[in-house]
Amino acid sequence: AQLPVLTCLDCTTSGATASIVPHKGQNDYAAAELRRFILEYARNDAVLQTDQENSIMALARAVAAATNVALRQAPKYSSESQGSVERFHSTLWAMVRTILLVVRTHYGVEIKATDDLTTWVVKHAVWLYNRYQVHSDGQTSYARRCGRNYSRPILSPFETVMFRRPEPPTTKTEIWWDYGIWAGKCTHSEEHFILTPTGVLRCRSVRRLVPSARYNLQLLKSVVGTPWRPKGPEQPVYSDFILLSPPSPADESRGGDGDEPPTEPPT
Repeated sequence: AQLPVLTCLDCTTSGATASIVPHKGQNDYAAAELRRFILEYARNDAVLQTDQENSIMALARAVAAATNVALRQAPKYSSESQGSVERFHSTLWAMVRTILLVVRTHYGVEIKATDDLTTWVVKHAVWLYNRYQVHSDGQTSYARRCGRNYSRPILSPFETVMFRRPEPPTTKTEIWWDYGIWAGKCTHSEEHFILTPTGVLRCRSVRRLVPSARYNLQLLKSVVGTPWRPKGPEQPVYSDFILLSPPSPADESRGGDGDEPPTEPPT
């Protein structure tokens, strides 16, 4: 069965969040994702509108209590009141299908809805939507919120890369660089999400490989980890993995958007 997807749309900027969550209703990861989105868009004085499904209402009440936003329920059987969200869903799933097609083209495999990789496909799709989907005024959601277009380079979805491990080495001979699958970027820190056979990492520096080495099927099949269980299915739910504190206005003005991925591997 498909895992449920939590989505939320900011009506002012059309910025959005979308995450596959472990199950419907109140759970730590879903609450943390929704809370992160509200804080990221500085919507503490906003109204959080949901439909009248019991599971989403329980989640919304918990998040509203933690963020001091007001709650409102959309009328039953009124698609017009949720129209902007429905339009976003159409665009989101088109982007998800496109990313899955890219993976199939490069790796020759089909990604199932229940695969760990799909959780990152959805997260990367909404990251792309916020930065590259142009709205009726000619601006993206990112430009509406930040006052400028997003200009940092990115990689092909789920490309095989070399990455520099975030933790410092313990010896002078320890190798800092390793191979992984690039799964996108963190919204707040611009760190790269890297999938590996031992779990998911956040790192700052990546290097592209030569074109013939950019799609390692054996490595893709061996990686594990979801946003709520970054070390794999045996790990307890860890809801804060990708939920860094939103940057302050001063941090935004400095433009610390992370490293650009060079085209050559390190020597």
